[in-house]
Order: sequence, then structure tokens, then C-alpha cells
Amino acid sequence: CSSDLFHNNQGFAGGGAIASGAGTLIANNCLFYNNSANDSGAAFFSQSAPELAFTNCLFYGNQVSNYDGSAIYIADGAITLDHCTVAGNNNRRALAILGAMGTVKNSIVWANPWGGGGGSNVTSINCILQENATAGSGNIYTNPQFVNFNDPDGDDDIFGTADDGFVPGVCSPAIDGAAAPSPAFDLAGLDRVDAPVIGVSAADIGAYEQQEA
Repeated sequence: CSSDLFHNNQGFAGGGAIASGAGTLIANNCLFYNNSANDSGAAFFSQSAPELAFTNCLFYGNQVSNYDGSAIYIADGAITLDHCTVAGNNNRRALAILGAMGTVKNSIVWANPWGGGGGSNVTSINCILQENATAGSGNIYTNPQFVNFNDPDGDDDIFGTADDGFVPGVCSPAIDGAAAPSPAFDLAGLDRVDAPVIGVSAADIGAYEQQEA
């Protein structure tokens, strides 16, 4: 899927937005917002062994009732999150990556009230994390300083635009902190390459690129 909005979906068991068996899912520039599931995986759920890749995706305000994975639950297979923002997902840990091999890179996992989560086979690289719960390198554990956490779709009330609240602020540690390579554009379709470069690369950590820094 590409540039899709999954919003206000509800799952009776697992998978409020998407429930999958084995297979391959590639999601680019997608938003998973305010989905819910009675069990786990309000945005994505699988008890099989899929191959998953999420790039430039936002997971916000999703919640479950009974088990971990308020955003994502995957029991097996492999998953990669690249330049994603996982924030404000509630009632259980945001990411439940259990028997699966997981790679989380250049992503922000922050302000999930029950914890960011992860799994024993998860490696995090150049991320901003709310807790040190996974193996990896180059991660920092400090406030990403979003423009406006409480207004995720910005003044225009449209997700996936330049004024969205999860754009990193101009003093954010996310600025130019991503490890190369990065996608050419961010979730809002804006250029990832900017100047001057003040960090390790020209791209910011997370789903959005700050255009003023």
C-alpha cells in the first residue's frame, strides 16, 4: 500500500486496520490513526510469518484491550520499520514483535503510555526511543520535540501535509540524524535532502522531514 490512511477501524480480535497471514506487505507513506482491536495489533496483526516493510509511516492513537501491540503485533516472520513514527498508542506496549526478526531504523518510538516495546530479536539503529528495550546502536533516548504532539494533522486538519504535528521541531534531535540510505521523500511527499547538513546525514529521523532546518 502507498499513501493510504487507515483510520477509525476496529477489529473484534486482532488487527483493527490490517490482519494478515503469511505473505509480503510493503507499506510506504501510510498513516495508521485511531484504530482499535479487542486483542492486539490495532494497526497490524499477524500470527503467521509475513515479510513486512513499513517506510515513512505514522502509527498514532491506536489502542488495544487485552494484549501487547497497540500498534503492531507480529508473532513470526520479519519486519522492518524505516523512517516511521510510532507515538501515542495506548493500553498496551506499542510494538509486539515476538518470534519475528525485527529491524527498526531511523524511526521515532515515543510517548506511548504503556511503553514502546519491541522484542528479543529486534535491532534498533539510529532511532529516538522512549526506553532502552532493544539491541542496536546509534539510538538516543530524549524528547524528539515534535512541532505539536496534540495536533497530529496540523492547522489544515489534513494528515500527510507539511504542517502535521509530528514534524520534528527546528531544535529536535531528529534533525539530520538518520543513517543513510534514506527515502528521497518523507510522509508528506517533501524532499528528504536539505541544507545545511548539521548531523550524520541530510535526512531527519522519523516519518517527517523538518523543512526549515
